[in-house]
Amino acid sequence: MTGPRSVLVTGMTGLLGPWLAFTFRAAGWQVTGISRRPVPGSTVSTFSEKELRTVISDCRPELILNAAAMSQPAEAERSPEEAEKSNIRLPVLLAGLAREAGSRFFHCSTDLVFDGLTGGYSETDPVSPCHVYGKTKAEAERQIFTSNPDAVIFRLALLIGFSEDGAHGFLDSFSGSLTAGKPVSAFTDEFRTAVPVKVAADLFLLAAEKRILPGLYHLAGDDRLNRYELARILARHLGAREDLIKPAVLAEFTGSPARQPDVSMRNQKLKSALGIEKIPGIIHPDVLNRIPARF
Repeated sequence: MTGPRSVLVTGMTGLLGPWLAFTFRAAGWQVTGISRRPVPGSTVSTFSEKELRTVISDCRPELILNAAAMSQPAEAERSPEEAEKSNIRLPVLLAGLAREAGSRFFHCSTDLVFDGLTGGYSETDPVSPCHVYGKTKAEAERQIFTSNPDAVIFRLALLIGFSEDGAHGFLDSFSGSLTAGKPVSAFTDEFRTAVPVKVAADLFLLAAEKRILPGLYHLAGDDRLNRYELARILARHLGAREDLIKPAVLAEFTGSPARQPDVSMRNQKLKSALGIEKIPGIIHPDVLNRIPARF
């Protein structure tokens, strides 16, 4: 009699990692989480090659799922060397170790590998990153497939949902501002194909259980919305005042790096691979789901 299927999940201090751990564990998988600082359900690791080899040897995962990254573009711009370590070196190392161990390897990339000048991107469109974060994620894609041709890379659209610790999701800060009665500016000329983080985690599980073919997939919602539309929908979900959402345009943005106007992605390849017809966007009620306090 065989035991439960095993998955190793990185990124347990972020938004997606805990959702993945919860989702796979709820489906009967044996989950090992690793992170750089102590969090519930996770083992602390420096992510050195020696430590990773030991963890992989101990848990013998069928699947290694890398959700770890320096995911904030502004932070990556300030610390390009650290971004390279987190966004290129670590996933490439994990991809190689997965191949050695005979484990499948899933990696999380981003819609921000595109410059956003056209939108509606498919997997065959050339990448055109315009800041450090996008460049590191695009380079990781290239090196991962060189290191492990059997890898699966998911380019993630904007993930919307509550994080496990209440500090790592856009929805955490957004709902906090609205609850406090603070106005929130949202761009009318920046478009995304956002997807609830719970929906994304469910699709990772489905991809693992269906043994999706190696390759690159866009994991995005069906709905292309600008940030202003998105914010108003979320305010309605939260039962908050929609008049607190204030329209803005990208020309008013003075931060760094520059924002991409339209990184919306097509998701038909993933839907075909999984045998599904829809990937719900933020109109779906799952956008407000929270991870149980103990998982």
